[in-house]
Amino acid sequence: MAARSLFATRLYEADIGGGVLLAELAHSIRSLAEDDEAGRRWSKEHGYAGYTSYASLDDLPKRDPAFRTLAGRLSRHARGFARDLGWEVKPKLDSLWVNQLGAEATTLATSTRTASYPERSTSKFRQGPARSVSRTRACR
Repeated sequence: MAARSLFATRLYEADIGGGVLLAELAHSIRSLAEDDEAGRRWSKEHGYAGYTSYASLDDLPKRDPAFRTLAGRLSRHARGFARDLGWEVKPKLDSLWVNQLGAEATTLATSTRTASYPERSTSKFRQGPARSVSRTRACR
């Protein structure tokens, strides 16, 4: 029996923003954590050790210019990666949300969805209506 690759994973890495964007995002995240009562309530009710906007805010790019900039950059990079993979469909940014576990531990999470996936995809995306979740580096 010959050896073959079964779960080959291509990874894409790029710098999506310098210190200015990260500082703007950090400020926006702190403001969201203070102002989003529904998000704080959901976090407390579900035993989340901090704050998440996951269940309360679904319009961060419309709500805040820093998130709008981030969404544009993520979308541009996702389209480039899809081209590199030979995909015929374009990924669409599905959502952005914030997780703040403490003053020094904040992550941004994104979800990208496509309508269908190529059968021979070599990325971490799966056949069918799956989601890919990625995280940016911590914002301080």
